[in-house]
Amino acid sequence: MKSKLQFNDYQVLETYYKYDPDNQLEEETVSPDFNLKIQYLNNEKTEAFLNLGVRLGDKNLDQNSFYMEAQVLGRFLVVSGDEDLPEGFVENMFRKNALAILYPYMRALVTTLSNNGSEAPIMLPPMNIAEMIESKDKIEELNFEEDS
Repeated sequence: MKSKLQFNDYQVLETYYKYDPDNQLEEETVSPDFNLKIQYLNNEKTEAFLNLGVRLGDKNLDQNSFYMEAQVLGRFLVVSGDEDLPEGFVENMFRKNALAILYPYMRALVTTLSNNGSEAPIMLPPMNIAEMIESKDKIEELNFEEDS
């Protein structure tokens, strides 16, 4: 059986990293701040770009010795064939399954970027990213708009 969700490609849209080696804090607490934007590419909402962003650290370097921003963009397609899909199925595929596919790419990007720029790499843990983003109301959905 062919998967109903196809992952076509991903790209790194943005990375920003700032580090202060002189900022020797005894303890640093870092909580990732994620956001997700879903841009539907057709009226049926079966194809979409998912833009996953994260911010880590303190932009002013007061509370942390580093600050990082990153964004990755994935392109996904839901294939239904001849069968009708239940209401909410497609949105759920993008909000949960597609996001779960895209998250490891973000994890790898954060680890690589921090490993090349500071004393210790930052490793985002495996987590239910969809639940975290939904609980913080950090999902923006943009409907398809045809060119005028």
